[in-house]
Amino acid sequence: MTLLRRALLVAALLDLLCALVALVPVRALAELLAIPVGEPVMHLRFAGLLYGILPIFYLMGAASPALAPAISAGAVLARAAGTAFLGAHLLAGEAAPAYALFAALEAGLGALHLLALRRAGIGFRLALSGKSVHGVSGRER
Repeated sequence: MTLLRRALLVAALLDLLCALVALVPVRALAELLAIPVGEPVMHLRFAGLLYGILPIFYLMGAASPALAPAISAGAVLARAAGTAFLGAHLLAGEAAPAYALFAALEAGLGALHLLALRRAGIGFRLALSGKSVHGVSGRER
């Protein structure tokens, strides 16, 4: 299995873990990490639901070598946005320090996807375009 597909599987597993934690023991986790939980708790659970949906796309990319580059490129952008969002709130003092862990996770996963694209010899713009990447649709990279 290629690094490109492994990176998608790792992202799927980590996002699924985040989803399960946000959906199940919300109050206990919030107390442990000193994260304020708004009322209603539904907002945090909804975020968990969204994290639970993300793995569907990552698994599609891991299953299809033709889709993997486009999904990985999209993941780079999404993870960069997540890192910027969390980082801005941390710098402004509007987020609990525990969110630094999530920001680091977002940045790390984005870097992993970018590295996987580079190792596969696929340019970021070409991958993001969703056009067929030479050699990917015919055989696994």
